[in-house]
Amino acid sequence: MKDQKRWVVWNAEKVGTGDSARITKVPYSIRGGRASSTDPATWSTYEEVKKASEFFSGIGVIFTPEQTLLGIDIDHVIEDG
Repeated sequence: MKDQKRWVVWNAEKVGTGDSARITKVPYSIRGGRASSTDPATWSTYEEVKKASEFFSGIGVIFTPEQTLLGIDIDHVIEDG
């Protein structure tokens, strides 16, 4: 899976204003600009994003309908620890 071009980097960024403001993970392409979950031209291999990851908050993987992988988002499931 690491050899497949389905990896992006992301930054934690504040979106919204006032009471609706929140921090979210914004995906970026290592070639510049935002990455798109529907545009493979903005994705890279794991090794490519690993090299660029020191300039971002983290690494992410793109899941597509054609693949046989399952991902579960478990943000905000642990409180106080």
